[in-house]
Amino acid sequence: MPKNSFVTCPHCGGETVPKEKVLLDGWTRRGTVLVCAFCGGELPSAESPEATAPAADRKTSALAALLGSEVPEAVKLTASAEERRFCRDCRYYIKHPFLSRCERRQAEVNPMDDCPDFALPDPPAPDATPNH
Repeated sequence: MPKNSFVTCPHCGGETVPKEKVLLDGWTRRGTVLVCAFCGGELPSAESPEATAPAADRKTSALAALLGSEVPEAVKLTASAEERRFCRDCRYYIKHPFLSRCERRQAEVNPMDDCPDFALPDPPAPDATPNH
């Protein structure tokens, strides 16, 4: 486990930096273990699966534990071609840093407006190169 890396303590549940603690038997040193800087609980070794879990998984499972529910599956949003009629995807949309306009209606538009005159833009020509 790299030094100064954050881990989740299995005892207190907080994000902590592991602290090295020397194990002594009288005056004889028996080894070292990593402990939580907050509660002093022993942390799992670097080889254990809970110590190597990605941070996103740990945060999601911590949130699920807090709410008392299971981790939900990722939701995939799909939309048909009829539902994706935004001005920003329209052939007549003019992109400008200060003002977005519709060339067909000659009006100011918001890029996420629904376009009543929606038309797909022409695909770029295969031999077209961008001008730089």
